[in-house]
Amino acid sequence: MKCFAGLDVSLKEISMCVVDDEGNVVFRRSLPFCPLAVRDALDG
Repeated sequence: MKCFAGLDVSLKEISMCVVDDEGNVVFRRSLPFCPLAVRDALDG
């Protein structure tokens, strides 16, 4: 299954949404503005 991630980046937080190849939301979360938080969210 292919997945696609969209990021909305601001100075305070990053909103992340991952959808599958049919457009179904697999994951949605607001994260602190930190690249490591994005990495950890995608790993976990």
